[in-house]
Parts: sequence; C-alpha cells; structure tokens
Amino acid sequence: MSKLLIACALALALGPTPARAADKTNAEIHKRLAQKATVPADLSAPVAEVLATVSKNHDLAFVILDEEFRALGANAVASAKSRVTKLNQKDVTVAAFLDLWLGGVGATYRVRPEYVEIVPIRTARAAEKEPAKNTLEAVLAALDSETALREGQNINDQPLFELLQDLSKRHGVAFAILDKPFAETDQNVRESKPNVTAIALRGLTLRQLLNVVLDSMNATYIVRNDRVEIVPTAYAAKLTKSEFVAEGKLAQPLVSTVVKEKPLNETVAKLAETYELNVFVSPQAGDARTAFVSARLMNVPADKALELLALQADLRVVKKGNAFVLTSKDHAEGLFNEKLDRERQKIELEKFRETPVAPKPPAPPEPKM
Repeated sequence: MSKLLIACALALALGPTPARAADKTNAEIHKRLAQKATVPADLSAPVAEVLATVSKNHDLAFVILDEEFRALGANAVASAKSRVTKLNQKDVTVAAFLDLWLGGVGATYRVRPEYVEIVPIRTARAAEKEPAKNTLEAVLAALDSETALREGQNINDQPLFELLQDLSKRHGVAFAILDKPFAETDQNVRESKPNVTAIALRGLTLRQLLNVVLDSMNATYIVRNDRVEIVPTAYAAKLTKSEFVAEGKLAQPLVSTVVKEKPLNETVAKLAETYELNVFVSPQAGDARTAFVSARLMNVPADKALELLALQADLRVVKKGNAFVLTSKDHAEGLFNEKLDRERQKIELEKFRETPVAPKPPAPPEPKM
C-alpha cells in the first residue's frame, strides 16, 4: 500500500478526511489548534484513540504517515502509547498539547492544507535542515496564503519578534529581522508592538497582514530565496532603488513573483490583485495582450515589474494618475505626447500668470482753459 493510501486509511479513523474537510483553510486549522484543548483523561491510551477524541472535540482531521515511522524502524505509531501520561491541562492549547504529548512517541505535527499530519520528529528535523526544492515558490505561496490571529489575540499587545515566531510556525516560512539597519535608526523593532487601528483583521493573506503591521513601524519586508527579511523602509528603498512618498512609504509596492509561460493579461491581473494595483490593458494592445510571458522577479518596484512583463509582448506601460495602462508602442507615444502638450500648456499658463503687468501710462494733463 502506498503512503498516500496508508495516510488516507488512517485519516478515516481519526476524523473527517481531507476530502470532507476541503472547505478548511490553513487559517481555520490554526484557529482550532489555538483553542483550549479538550483531551481524554487517560493519556496512556493508544495514539489513534487519543487523536480520535481530539479530532471529535476540535473538528480536526489527523493523518498519520505510518510509513515514515516504519522507515525509521519504529512500530506502527497508531497503536503506540505516549510516555507522557500526565499533563497539566489548565489553559493548554491543542497545539501545545500535541507538541508535548506526541513527543512521548517521538512524533510531532505539521499543518497541511485541510488536515494535520503526524510525522516522526527525526523526519521533521531532517526536512528543516535540507534545502527545499523551489524554495522561492514556497515562500511566495506562504505569503499568499490566508492567515488569521489566534482567538483572543490582540495584535497591538504582541512584540514583533513574538508575532513573527507564531506566523513562522503556522505558515512554514522563515523570518529574519535585520538588526543592523534598524540599529542605525535607533529602533528596537524586535520589541516594538504594532500600532494597528483596524477593528478586525480577518480574511487577510499573510502578505497583507505583514504590510499592515510593518507599515506602523516604518518597516517593510524583502523576499529572499528561502526567507523573508524585515528591514526599515528606507533600507528597502535604497536596496531596490525605489522612490519615497509621504510619511516615508514606498511609492510602489515591491513585486516578487515567478511566472512561467502565462498569458500577459492573466499575469498582470494577478499582480494587480496581489499588490492592490490599478492596471488596464488597452484595446490597442491587440493580440499581444495574450502573449505568453515568463519572469522571476524579486523585490522589483511595481511599475518596473509591469514594464519588464509588457516588453516581452512588445507593449509599453503608461502611468495615468494612480493607474497603469499597457498598450502598443504607437498608442503609448501618442499618450506621452498628449502629456507633454498638457505640461507645456500648464508651464506657459503659469509663466503668463507670473508675468508682471506693465503699469498704465499716466493720463495726459487736461488742457488749460
């Protein structure tokens, strides 16, 4: 029997299967793990029985990768008994209970989409040490995943370092705070607490939550191949050659994405949604709007990222107010010339207004009678 079949067979005995729990997101699972644990009084029962009770009480699906344990020479863990038979259960969360109790059988857990996976501690530690394949894609996927605060958590009461530790474990992404750039600004960002005035922070992606939190600290994040670095906004601007706007914010969001042979119009639509941009592909773009593009962009200002994608389809980007228009070269030149004409007229009007008015000549003397 394959690993997948073994996992699914055990899941049937330990709660709703992943197929039935398809409506659960990672954020929903983390909410349940943050609940106060309701577990059997007898912790000396076999692993499968205890997890079945936890599954029923907290609406969680558990999948035991039994083959992983057998590969390490261990017996079937489902029938094993934990060495941890006594535990102070006062105010302990489901996550904390699993950490402590599963350790008694040499196991730990990993949150997967729609279920919780039970694996050997040795396997989990080995996976952490080995470089993952397509790590950048994994980091970007984590940033785009839905997140939520733990039940009863006040984001403004938690130091940034603790918040990032929690998010790191829940989303499987490594965070690194670059202390040196913050030291140059005399900011102890590790112990700083967010100053977020939003009443509710629900339905956000991890990317959006980081933006909300870090904006309140004059900080932002930089995406690397295997981690997310927290840096001062000024440092990020210098590193990425970005412009500032009011209050020290970046003029454009920093785009990090991997595109592999995707239609241009679909690609820019996805970027617009992810980074909250106003992007319009004009009719003058013609068939080029569906040209296939590929790119690996890391921390590129949004306007530059759109230009790099548009050029692959022989299109140009014109900024109109706070929106970006992707169009043909001829149309872009026409829009540019219109802009120059408007600016020239504006300058001439301002010069005309600043031109001093010549004084009126004195009236001729009236003739004497």
